Amino acid sequence: MRFCSRPWSAEFANYDEESGAPVGNTFEVQYKPQNEDNWDTVKPSDDGLTVHVDGLNPGTKYDVRVAALQVDPDGETTKSFSSISKITTTGTSSRDRNIYLLILILLILLLLLLICCICCVVCRHRGQNYPVSQREREQGREPILGKPDYKK
Repeated sequence: MRFCSRPWSAEFANYDEESGAPVGNTFEVQYKPQNEDNWDTVKPSDDGLTVHVDGLNPGTKYDVRVAALQVDPDGETTKSFSSISKITTTGTSSRDRNIYLLILILLILLLLLLICCICCVVCRHRGQNYPVSQREREQGREPILGKPDYKK
């Protein structure tokens, strides 16, 4: 058991016997996007048991902690924080959507480039003369053309 420097009184404040930390008579939730420094605070609703956090971005990782608040009769507030929980909101973040859009545009450009290359190859070989006699000689056959007439 740890001892506090100030006197303990049942009507004054409640302390946890194991840690010596005050047990709060109210609480608040603090959250922040990961890798940021400033915590945003949300107070409990009217029933004092629930907290509704608005304004979270979809697909974003957040650090969340709960602070137990002990308000002394003289108005001094003592906070005890819970361990930090890591949560991720559902949905797709705008950064992820931008990456997917960029990949889609690059794929469309690649497809258009491929179509242009195919068109260029087809147009280049279109209307080209086909040297039948040369092909026949390459395959070891006699040309189809008639024999030249030397009598003329």
